[in-house]
Amino acid sequence: MVLGYPGTSIPQPNEPAVKEPQDMIRKAFSAVLLLMLTVLTGCMSVDISGLMGHELEEITLREPSRLFVSDRVAVLDIAGVISTHAPPLFGSATCTPDGVRAVLKKLEQDPRVKALVLRINSPGGGVTATDMMHHEIRRFKEKTAIPVIAVFMDVACSGGYYLATAADAIYAHPTTITGSIGVIATFPKWQGLAGKIGYEQVVVKSGEMKDIGNPMREMSAGERKVFQDMIDDMYGRFLTTVVEGRRRYATPAELRPVADGRIYTAQQALELGLIDGICHLDQALDKALEAAGIRDARVIAYVTKDVGDPTIYSTLDARLVPGKLLNVDLPGVGQGSTPGFHYLWMPGE
Repeated sequence: MVLGYPGTSIPQPNEPAVKEPQDMIRKAFSAVLLLMLTVLTGCMSVDISGLMGHELEEITLREPSRLFVSDRVAVLDIAGVISTHAPPLFGSATCTPDGVRAVLKKLEQDPRVKALVLRINSPGGGVTATDMMHHEIRRFKEKTAIPVIAVFMDVACSGGYYLATAADAIYAHPTTITGSIGVIATFPKWQGLAGKIGYEQVVVKSGEMKDIGNPMREMSAGERKVFQDMIDDMYGRFLTTVVEGRRRYATPAELRPVADGRIYTAQQALELGLIDGICHLDQALDKALEAAGIRDARVIAYVTKDVGDPTIYSTLDARLVPGKLLNVDLPGVGQGSTPGFHYLWMPGE
């Protein structure tokens, strides 16, 4: 037998071909092993959506109470850390602009959809990914002219709240934690560890700021100011987005005392005008019907894999999705563990 690529072989004359099921199993095992090694060694983030091959599938979360009802209310899950890329092999559920756009495109093509409910359960995420998703929701509203209602579940902080400001109304579960309006950037410091193991780094650069954020040395005052100016600019955009979406605060300066990064209970958020009401999920769906001016509707959602017998409380993001094999968090692979700017609540990160 002549070996080809890892996990494959080229049958020779007079040699029986490998049975197709066995070949498929061997290829799948090799692919998974390779992905595990690359992720766990920190070489790369892997998107295995092509291997999984799932497509969006419509499911019914709640049947209408009357017969011959054609109207629909769609539920769009925004669950987990928001990112522009698919999650690594092991990691928290991640919501991407690409995934949100795919669902919105499906809904745009269905004239029976009369309202959209954003079910948000997210601590936030990347600044750019969050802004992209906010843009897509706004664009969907303008194109379809249907009401969009946001409802918060466990957590809707930072970027999770940013997204909600694109909705026509925001409601929170009585036990929701929200707020954390602001921007954060984290940069690891490795020089202490490197000194203990005898590791040194030589940097040759074209300018003073070329290796800004280098974890092998202390950050200078000038470098810190560069980062702070960038964060202040992104923070200003966050404040403006909230003011434009909520219209409770006349200016970003008026909102600023509320938006110092702290988190709020649902009741506190209501008193501060960050949300429009407190209710349970089924009540939020009824508010969507009311906003659409209809009495009843089938409640639907789009998923990438059958979730069994779904209801409005089904945790759709916990299913097996492209890019995630196990719902496991490993140290060092979280959104906030890499350099970058985030609309993210990440205590203890």
